[in-house]
Amino acid sequence: MHCACCAADMATRPPSIKSFAHQCHPVTRLLVFTLPANCPLCGQKVDASSVTSPVAQYPSPFVSSCGVPFSVVIKPTVGDFLQSYGQDDNLHTGITTSKGTVYSYDETGVHRECLGWSQCLTVSLLEEYDEDLRSGWDRRLAGMDTEPEWQKEWYKDDGHNCFDFVVGFLNAIGYRHPHHNQNGPITREDFCRDLIMPVTCRAAGYIGIHRSIARYGFLVEQASKGS
Repeated sequence: MHCACCAADMATRPPSIKSFAHQCHPVTRLLVFTLPANCPLCGQKVDASSVTSPVAQYPSPFVSSCGVPFSVVIKPTVGDFLQSYGQDDNLHTGITTSKGTVYSYDETGVHRECLGWSQCLTVSLLEEYDEDLRSGWDRRLAGMDTEPEWQKEWYKDDGHNCFDFVVGFLNAIGYRHPHHNQNGPITREDFCRDLIMPVTCRAAGYIGIHRSIARYGFLVEQASKGS
């Protein structure tokens, strides 16, 4: 088992996306990381009098696992989402404890990472009223480390990996997805369709916007009619 020291990691947080409209094109919003001194469309000064609507901030889908207890967490197997991830790259998944510690499984066995994952997608699994699941969550998750099927010798890239580890845990505690109508155990296909795909699809748009701003300095977003 591998465990890192528990501490906050703020240094790797990527720049957030901001949106504003300049007086030269009031219906056109510009997406940037920081407000420029001059408008990239007209070259005129950007200040409080020339910005025609409040500056908005796009919420990032990527967060630290330390702040998301009782959740599925997702990150690229190699690299990170914003800088290096491609649609054909592999994803690594894990489960957080009540304190945000991440448990996951790979070719070296079960990992317990107190530091967590600094830039990941998350799927919250429990509501406040799920007391039965909450009470035994950490104990059951810690016990996964000693179970024979999650020893490193049984790991397979395409058939017994981190996805199966998370699915195995969810079935072990009796978790059922709200939109999963069957009474039987969650399958790998259920897990990918109901939990992984929705968040990764939403994140894809954010990644595209973020990379365009990083490359060109800004991105033009046409406001919808009537706004």
